[in-house]
Amino acid sequence: MPSPPIRHDPRRHLFEFDLDGCRGTLEYRISSGFLTILHTVVDPALAGRGLGGQLVEAALGYARDAGLEVASACGFASRYLQTRAS
Repeated sequence: MPSPPIRHDPRRHLFEFDLDGCRGTLEYRISSGFLTILHTVVDPALAGRGLGGQLVEAALGYARDAGLEVASACGFASRYLQTRAS
């Protein structure tokens, strides 16, 4: 199954996608040179497809391009980042 396009709305500090009538979002804030991931939410109907990870990867790419460090206040994103670092 192809990945849904992820939209970035910097005004709302949000990455999001829509797929099969469901939505996934990642909310963040930027402060003191850090992009902090606050919440990652993917509709349970889409669970197990790696879509939450795709949202985190989109945020990581944005942070890298903007020269920002990344922090997480989101349990899912924290676990994802730990797994990715292993």
